[in-house]
Amino acid sequence: MALFQVNVSAFENVANLDKLPPTGFTVVAFPMDIGGGTGAPLRIAATMGAFPPKKRP
Repeated sequence: MALFQVNVSAFENVANLDKLPPTGFTVVAFPMDIGGGTGAPLRIAATMGAFPPKKRP
């Protein structure tokens, strides 16, 4: 089944993935708004630990 049919995004040409640990991070992608387009360049960031951060009691 194609990834997009099950709502899974695909990112291409992502740099510095080797700097991330095997687990324990969340990827956040911020696409440019291109009217009428089916794809767009992204700003991609990774957060370490829980995302969103857990609330303190």
